[in-house]
Amino acid sequence: MLAKFEEVKKMLICPRSGRSLVQEGESFMPFDDGTGKSGKICYRTVSGQPVLVDFDDSVLDENEIFMRDGSSVLQRRQSRLRGWIKDRLLHPDANRLAGRVAWEFAQKLKAKVKKPRLLMIGSGVKGIGTNVFYDDPDIQVIGFDIYASPLTHFIADTHRIPIETGSVDGVWIQYVLEHVLEPWRVAGEISRVLRVDGLVYAETPFLQQVHEGPYDFVRFTHSGHLWLFRDFTEIKSGIAMGSGVQLLWTLEHIICGIFRSRRVGQAVKLSLFWLRLLEKIIPIRCGLNNASSFYFFGSKADKPLMPKDIVNYYKRIL
Repeated sequence: MLAKFEEVKKMLICPRSGRSLVQEGESFMPFDDGTGKSGKICYRTVSGQPVLVDFDDSVLDENEIFMRDGSSVLQRRQSRLRGWIKDRLLHPDANRLAGRVAWEFAQKLKAKVKKPRLLMIGSGVKGIGTNVFYDDPDIQVIGFDIYASPLTHFIADTHRIPIETGSVDGVWIQYVLEHVLEPWRVAGEISRVLRVDGLVYAETPFLQQVHEGPYDFVRFTHSGHLWLFRDFTEIKSGIAMGSGVQLLWTLEHIICGIFRSRRVGQAVKLSLFWLRLLEKIIPIRCGLNNASSFYFFGSKADKPLMPKDIVNYYKRIL
């Protein structure tokens, strides 16, 4: 269930100083050390939600966040029809996987804490499989993105998550890490905000074309994804979207380039949706080397993975 903003507000900190925030009218300001008075830094709001971004150290543009009508130009919109096509025709296996892991994730969270807090990174729209969290009254969902929506509590840059250290029990992050400049720094922030033995679930691309234009930066192999989360003990990991989906993406962009038309590319991709079924006969050895994206499900560890461990891991699974 989506947490109440009044509860989330108590957890917020200044992304620059790390100090607690106080609300003054429609603005949020950090406390000075020991004085009980607010400082000079002032964070404005969009749609009633604080924009906790240090724009001097972020790819985000302040003018894109603060539009005249109070909205953000960065907001993502998707029609119901397009969502249905993606969920039912193009990515059904990914949806089933995320749904199964989300259910297991929820059970493990509730086994650890009576009323667990789950931080949703990139929660402007619901991620696949996440209804189990929003429908569970025992799970407090805290969400943020780079724009305000009914599913977010604040706007922030993931490189500096503006909530207190050790304040959440789980973090869920789907297809966000390719859009950050320093994913290792983000993984460190995820570890920081999690409590001892907290849980994380991430889905991140490997072989995918550029999407979201200038806000697309990195890709990860399966081993690279595990190394990114080296401060966590693996519970499960593997292919989120396989070789068939990767082939469809490639065909779409080839056709788009030939005909100079995105719609033609999308039409061809849709007509060939059955190609994704080919990945069911591809052995795991080849699948891991040619997948569209990977997932990682883990718990915060006492000791990080060592460099030699990740090389031996690849040799062992293949």
